[in-house]
Amino acid sequence: MIQAAGHTRIIIKADAVLERIYSKVGAFDTDLIDLLSCTCITVALLFDGWISTNNLAIFAIRGSWASLDIKIYYTIFDFIEIKGAHLGKNLVVLIYKRAKKLGILYKIISITGDNASNNDTCACHLHKMLLYSYNDLLDLMPVYRKAMRFQGEASKIDCLAHVDNLIVKAILKSLGSSTHKDACAFLDRVRDNG
Repeated sequence: MIQAAGHTRIIIKADAVLERIYSKVGAFDTDLIDLLSCTCITVALLFDGWISTNNLAIFAIRGSWASLDIKIYYTIFDFIEIKGAHLGKNLVVLIYKRAKKLGILYKIISITGDNASNNDTCACHLHKMLLYSYNDLLDLMPVYRKAMRFQGEASKIDCLAHVDNLIVKAILKSLGSSTHKDACAFLDRVRDNG
């Protein structure tokens, strides 16, 4: 059918496309690890999870850091399907594995997520996991000269955009508005009635 439409180029098979994607991801990881080792002293992680339109549970991790010359860096560290429940102890495994691969476990200074309770649990579990790796009282072979910066819930930041969203929803609900259409109608009534 494609040839009948006049297309004469070779069509790449799905396996070849997948192989090319994996090779690019591998090269990106190598470059990112090199960049982080040269520029990153501490890193702030931001993450969020959601359900896609095709019902896949997705989890994204973004990192932000500043180099010694105050150049700001930020990039997506991971974009992965969540397997299992969205519990904090499951999410922390995704964060820990990725941060370990990137060599930034001890550099994590904060995590930012929405104010869901699973993110509080995530912060606690991440702190416990990092304490085990970076505490010479628990580990016979502590990581040499690498002090952990993450302090559990004290290092967790609630995402301001999520908090603002909850505040606006509460205000709209108290005004009797629950949808954008209701809010517009309410504002029109206020404008018309002075």
